[in-house]
Amino acid sequence: MSTYSNAPNSPLHPEPDSEISELPKETDFDEQELDFLDLNPDLNQREQFKQSISIDSNQLKSELPEDYKPILTPSPAPPNVIPYRKLSNTQQLKFMNYADERLMYIQRRFIQSFGLNQGIGYISLSELLQDDKNLINFIWMSINSTDLALLKNSLFGQTDYLIRIANDLLEYLDKMIVTIENSKEILKLISSLNDKFSYLIDGKGYSQTEMVRINGIAERTRLLIVEVFDKFGIEGYQYEISKIYEDVLDRTG
Repeated sequence: MSTYSNAPNSPLHPEPDSEISELPKETDFDEQELDFLDLNPDLNQREQFKQSISIDSNQLKSELPEDYKPILTPSPAPPNVIPYRKLSNTQQLKFMNYADERLMYIQRRFIQSFGLNQGIGYISLSELLQDDKNLINFIWMSINSTDLALLKNSLFGQTDYLIRIANDLLEYLDKMIVTIENSKEILKLISSLNDKFSYLIDGKGYSQTEMVRINGIAERTRLLIVEVFDKFGIEGYQYEISKIYEDVLDRTG
């Protein structure tokens, strides 16, 4: 994989065994991301998909918790929040087709990063992590994350996509180059998945079999991060590593 010679200088790195007070915050969607994360202009049904779901971008921002992180305890919707509306069967099908396409897109670019077609493949792990983050946020917009009691009524298969993303991430981390810069992005993405899995488990969005699978992914991720960080000489994250999928393991162990 190629790298840029004019890449910016690495940010200051914390001392070994020091605690990071705050991982980078997820930014709000910009207009392009709110345009249903149209990261692939070749999708023929993009406009039809957006029109069929017909969700206003301002509504999306108001319905999602701050930083797109799930609430682990039931909470009444704040004033002026438009109640969640479940997608129709047609909209759900289009949603799943789009999510499937994005997963395949990320997989193809990952494979092409290793000499098959470097012009199309990922230049860095950071680029892949951004695509994963966008897909996770896209999926989360379709889930009722403001009322735990009504969570199950908003589910039609999205929970499986989050499992697939977390599982695929193991392969990506094992094969791609980890740097000081993207190590924070890795921990941030895993923290986001941990919160969302925990929220869904609390709302009974996963079966016992699925919880066993999530537990296995969480355990393997913790071990892999230790190995990968050691391999690339990434130090200073002992505390953060100890917290990887902690909430998930508490619920599924």
